[in-house]
Amino acid sequence: MKMFNKIYLNALNPLSLFLALHLFSVTTQAQATNLDAEAQKNWLPAKLETSNIQTDGYRWVFEITPNKQAQTFSVKLLNPHPSLTPLNKRSTDIAQSLQYEDIQNFILREERYQQEAMQRELKQQESKQPTQSASAKEDKPTEKKTAPSIDQVYFSVKFSQNYGYEKRKPNFNETKNYVARLCTTKTEQQSSSLINDQQRTFKIELNWQLSSEGKIVAMQISPPIHDQEFLNKLNIDIKNVKFNSINYNGVPITYRAQQPVDYICPKPSRLESMAKFIPF
Repeated sequence: MKMFNKIYLNALNPLSLFLALHLFSVTTQAQATNLDAEAQKNWLPAKLETSNIQTDGYRWVFEITPNKQAQTFSVKLLNPHPSLTPLNKRSTDIAQSLQYEDIQNFILREERYQQEAMQRELKQQESKQPTQSASAKEDKPTEKKTAPSIDQVYFSVKFSQNYGYEKRKPNFNETKNYVARLCTTKTEQQSSSLINDQQRTFKIELNWQLSSEGKIVAMQISPPIHDQEFLNKLNIDIKNVKFNSINYNGVPITYRAQQPVDYICPKPSRLESMAKFIPF
């Protein structure tokens, strides 16, 4: 069956699917494995990926064991799903794509944080003890505890049927502020054709080609914009934009997304010298 892999990010319905994907409905237990004392574990940032397969909120949990000498790590899936084999494989691929440097930096931060927390707790305990003479304090060596080293960390993967931005939606502040200046500049004094005395609003549509990791690899603007300063500002606005990666039946796919953006000059009676941006 032909897949168009296209989503449309509409201003009123932010993440509406441009065309329907086939959904697989599977009845599962809420979680195959009950992991005890999760709060005591060291969790790497979780990964959320879009999939056409329905998972009922299932979470794939991995045990990550770094090898400092080889600067590699091993991955163990603790709770493979009993029937969603494609997502067992896909989640394992995601876990194996982690970077050793990121894991090691996370461990160092956690060990430092736990050490500092332990020392703060020790100082609080000492402050609650009865006051001792100066000679007694000198005779008693200062107690110093060391937090245990972290040999393993944990990582989780979930699959959602929602499409959209991975972290946050772009606010287009750079282009918004640029258009605001155009709105308060006389037509004869500006070189841009985006805003003039007769045209106080304009709309663009961003057409993005995305990699299987959700990164922008190509962009087309409709209608074409020839204002180079506006384009420079737009590049800043979308510099860190990233979408959720998508898999179809457990296989990563590339896809396209569209985002409309409206810019409207404020009415002359308004005191704010700021162009209005219609949010998603």
